Amino acid sequence: NIIVKNTHIFEDTEDAGDEYNFSPIKQPQVLTTRNGKFSVSLFEKNSLFATLKLDFYLLIPESLNEDRSARSKNLVSFLIESYVTIFSNSNVVKFRTIVYNNAKDHRLRVLFPTDINSSFFFTDGNFDVIKRKAVSDIINDNWEVETPPRVVPQKTFLSMNDKNKGITIISYGLPEVEVIKAEKGLIGAITLLRCVGWLSRSDLLTRRGHAGPPIEVPDAQCLGTHEFHYAVILHKGGWERNQIYKYAQEFITPLKGIATTHHQAELPWRMSFVEVEPNCIILSAIKKAENNNDVILRFWNTTSKKVLSKIKFYKNIKQAELVGMDEIHQRKKIKLNSKNELSLYFEPFKIKTIRISL
Repeated sequence: NIIVKNTHIFEDTEDAGDEYNFSPIKQPQVLTTRNGKFSVSLFEKNSLFATLKLDFYLLIPESLNEDRSARSKNLVSFLIESYVTIFSNSNVVKFRTIVYNNAKDHRLRVLFPTDINSSFFFTDGNFDVIKRKAVSDIINDNWEVETPPRVVPQKTFLSMNDKNKGITIISYGLPEVEVIKAEKGLIGAITLLRCVGWLSRSDLLTRRGHAGPPIEVPDAQCLGTHEFHYAVILHKGGWERNQIYKYAQEFITPLKGIATTHHQAELPWRMSFVEVEPNCIILSAIKKAENNNDVILRFWNTTSKKVLSKIKFYKNIKQAELVGMDEIHQRKKIKLNSKNELSLYFEPFKIKTIRISL
């Protein structure tokens, strides 16, 4: 079994930046829930899953002071509700976190400290999974215009692993992450809120000069209620071996059940519009063609290996072609086998667009 202790910690710090860059102050003030007050209760339990409700209580500064050199001495209560769901037959732990934000000029993150000893981590991007270097928790002062970025983008998951174990955080609509190389192991940080009041400022510690027009944007303080969804998977080995891309796709695009009346229908009781093998080939788009009634399918190989894929449509295919993303150029016919299936080789991280006539 893999056990991770003292994780899922909320961190609040000042944000003296703008909509382009985060910036601390000269003497940062960081508050966490690590040793703070919280309560735990059983929210729901049945034969399939159990959900715990965790309430965290913080007192945080209401804003920066007038000259933006420090956090205000006036404190406001800050309540965080987290619903943690564990399933009976799954290694995915799901989190639903609700934040009631009534403070300004601050950044809220959820931290996942680990004992994973590695210099690298992985995030998924646009048709790619990127290997990145973890940074130590030190700001580099040797810069000319802007500090080297410590936060990086992601689409759905952040994965950290060493030779023995790994932890992956899957999130929905949370594109900013950071991994810190600490003494005890890697710390994954997911940004939940960045609350700032300016489009651009010229007094940041992380950038010299403006990045845009100096316009006040009070709505960017993100006051009000916010809800976040993310999940954690503990695994042996890395993201590729454990098919993390499959879990990530299932998390961000869950099945939806729709009730209907009893009626006659042509479709069978069990059917997929598109069947794809193996799981590492992801369907990223299915749509009507721009210029006629053909169907456009787009797939990509999430792995670093060459893969033979089988693709089957729910209706008989009259003709199939490989095309470019414009759906017209680079046309090349694809042969169908006796089962009305397409067989295609995908190079590592390769994108392929298929045009199908029914």
